[in-house]
Amino acid sequence: MIPKGELTLLFDKSVDVSKIKFLPEVAAKLDVQIKGSFKAETGNTYTVCDTVKNITIVAKLLDLNNKPLDEAVLKGSEVRFVDENTKKTIALRYNPSSADFSASIPLNSKRITVSASAEYQGYFNY
Repeated sequence: MIPKGELTLLFDKSVDVSKIKFLPEVAAKLDVQIKGSFKAETGNTYTVCDTVKNITIVAKLLDLNNKPLDEAVLKGSEVRFVDENTKKTIALRYNPSSADFSASIPLNSKRITVSASAEYQGYFNY
């Protein structure tokens, strides 16, 4: 991976620039945390009291050095919470001061299975 900065490429022959394409590689991970008043946490299972009506999902898009992606990438990103039981999705809002995405999620059923997804610009090479 090439760090952010300037890069000079030299070719030994003339090159048709219309046939050259540079794609930024955005290798990142989606770090998701669930926050709320939990009675118990066991692995990826959280137990709440019957009186708890909402939890908060907080997600970060991190590079391979555990640093947030560039501001321009984050601003154009879409991070969503997915209720796997109903397939309902909720968009998480981007917070520039903390470089994360979050949303309050209502707990409407006795049991909920969740996931998160992210879409952002870049080229993926895994």
